[in-house]
This record gives sequence, structure tokens and C-alpha cells, in this order.
Amino acid sequence: MPKIPQYTHQPAQLGRRAGPGDFVGGEGLAAIGQAVGQVGDLSFQIFEQEMESNVARSIVESTKALDDLYLEVQNMDHNEREVAFANGSQKIIDEKRKGLRYPKYQEMFDLEAASVSERRRMNIGQSVRRDRLAVTSGNNRLYIDSQLQEYRLSQGGSKADNDERNLIRENIAATIERSGAGGVWSAYQTATERGRVDSTLARYDMTRLAQDTTSALIDEYGDDRASAFEAAAGLGGELEDKVIQRLDDAYGQMDTNQDEADDALVSGLHPAVMEWPLDDEARLTTWLL
Repeated sequence: MPKIPQYTHQPAQLGRRAGPGDFVGGEGLAAIGQAVGQVGDLSFQIFEQEMESNVARSIVESTKALDDLYLEVQNMDHNEREVAFANGSQKIIDEKRKGLRYPKYQEMFDLEAASVSERRRMNIGQSVRRDRLAVTSGNNRLYIDSQLQEYRLSQGGSKADNDERNLIRENIAATIERSGAGGVWSAYQTATERGRVDSTLARYDMTRLAQDTTSALIDEYGDDRASAFEAAAGLGGELEDKVIQRLDDAYGQMDTNQDEADDALVSGLHPAVMEWPLDDEARLTTWLL
């Protein structure tokens, strides 16, 4: 009886399970891990760039808002600018910070925004200082000019008048000294103001002396003009020129006053003919003859 062939299943020899040795120490697994890590690193880098770009945008927006605030407070009184900017800038920074996530990026924004705000704050501080110096300088000059005016109007020659003028001089000198020492004026400005004041006081003193001398000569010589001018010619210098000029003006005014008085006298003695009544014509003719 013929034998029936038996089928015996045997695995096909198509290959075998890979083992670690096939990869020479596991380089294949490392390569796979590296590839996966690179994908993760790339995703994180993209995330960081997005967050940093959000920080940059917030910095740009806050800088513009701080610049607008800076221009706004510059129009305020200089005594209010610093407080107004400090309050407004903090509100701006807090508002722009809200749109950022994660402490790392919030801190990045805080550092840059604070730096921008500080630069604007320092500029405002400098402008406030300049304006305060300008106001103080202007006030001091106004006071000095008012004291010079008082000095000019002080014409008397008594001890009380002299004491008053000396006090005015002291007040002016103290104001100039305080302005220079306190930084309101530079050394050059202080010296310039002192020179201006000294020349003005000297001019007022010369004017007062010329007035007093002219009055004294007129009182002494009266209408003896030749003697008055001769005495003035011996004074010398600037005083001589001023006294001679004042004598000339004074005597000229005397002549004008005398002429006007004579004209008034003649007009009083001889009324205008046209103002007389017509029936007095006969009497007018008799009077003229």
C-alpha cells in the first residue's frame, strides 16, 4: 500500500529577529532617540521664538505709550510732571505685561520696559530742573531790576536816604551771590549780572550827583550863567559833561518859561480885538491913539 506523504509545517526562512548585536552597540536606537529629540528641540525653539516675539511686541507698544505720556506731561506745570509720569508709566507697564504668559517672558518684558521708562523719567527730571532754574533765574532778575528801580527813585541826600540805598545794594548783592552759589547761574552768568548791576548803580549815582551839583550851582550863582558854567567846567570828567549839559537845559528852560510868561502878560494887557463888542469901536480907537 502506497504511503501517503505527510505535510510537516516549517517556518519559512525569511529572516530572523533583530538583536542588539546587529546594531553594533545600539547605535540604531540612539539614532532614533536623536531624531525624536531633534523634533522636540525644534518645537521648543519655535515656542520660545513665539514667546519672545510677544515680548518684543509688548515692548514696542509700551514704548509708544510711554513716549505719548512723556509728550503729554511736558505740557504740564514742571512741579507736576515727575509724579504724573511715574503714575502713568507704571499703569502702562502693568497693562502691557498682562498679555504675556510665563514668568520668564514677563521678566524679560519688565527689564526692557523698566529701562525705557527710566530713560524717559530721567529726561523729564532734567527738563524739570531746567524749568525750575529758568523760573528761579527769572524771578531773581525781576527782583534785582525792581531793587534797581527803587535805587534810581531814591533821590534824597539825607542819612536815611543813604541808608536805604545801602540796604538796596546789600539785597541785590545777596541775591546775586545766592544765585551763583545755588547753581541757578553759572560763574559766567553770575559775573555778567554783577557787572550789569554795578554799571547800572554807577550810572544812577552819577545821575544823582549831576542833578545835585547842577541844583547847587544854580542856587549859588542864580542868573550869573557865566560863573555857573565856569564852575562846572572845573569839575572834570564825566561829571563835568553832565553838569554842563544840565545847566544848559536848565537855563534854556528858564528862558522858555520867561518868554511864555511875557507873552501871557502881553495877552492880558491887550485882549484880542475880535472879542470886543462892535459898539466899543470908538473907545478902541481912542485907546489906541
